[in-house]
Amino acid sequence: MLLAVFSLRKQSMILGYTWLKDHNPEVNWQTGEVCMNQCPSQCEECHVIQKEQVLRRKVEARAINICRSGPPPEYVEDLEEDETPH
Repeated sequence: MLLAVFSLRKQSMILGYTWLKDHNPEVNWQTGEVCMNQCPSQCEECHVIQKEQVLRRKVEARAINICRSGPPPEYVEDLEEDETPH
């Protein structure tokens, strides 16, 4: 992917219409996340990004499943200063 780098001032990024049309990214405007899941087959860099996103989602799902499978954390009330064990 060839990109020109220059000062954008108040703009975060500018992408050309043809690039957007070819890659057709899925954009979540609320979170700012861009998912490159519809890129043309010849776009190797986008496929690398897509694989990283899939791996990240798998790791997050695994962490959630581990939390759900274990016992709930024990609740410990805050002790008053005079109740501190010695």
